[in-house]
Amino acid sequence: MAEWGHIVQAITKPLHFASKNGFANLPQVKGLERLISNLGQQALSLELEPSQEQLFRELLTVFSGFEDASMEEKKERITRSMRIVMELEKVEIKAEVEGKGEGLEVGGLRLEGEGKGEGSEVGGLRLEGEGKGE
Repeated sequence: MAEWGHIVQAITKPLHFASKNGFANLPQVKGLERLISNLGQQALSLELEPSQEQLFRELLTVFSGFEDASMEEKKERITRSMRIVMELEKVEIKAEVEGKGEGLEVGGLRLEGEGKGEGSEVGGLRLEGEGKGE
């Protein structure tokens, strides 16, 4: 899963750069369509969950023809792509939690799969604080 995470991170960085400061960097961004296409194809060559595969395919569709799109269309596509990447990150965290069985601890909070323990539920995951029962 580490390689998968690196691919998502490699996609995220240029999207954040392009969208920073109200898309001020977008005119300087070149080759994004090719980069996303290569990384998406690399991801699709991995063993993925069906939801992960669907999200990567959607990302590839969004970036098809990106270089020839107008600035406004590019902004919309980058915004849409960032939402897809956020979904990919959620799927990755959920897969890690379910794969470990006992949950994942992040910043003093324990993330557990659905229906386990007590705590707040966020995006299908349960957040458990250290001071339960107070």
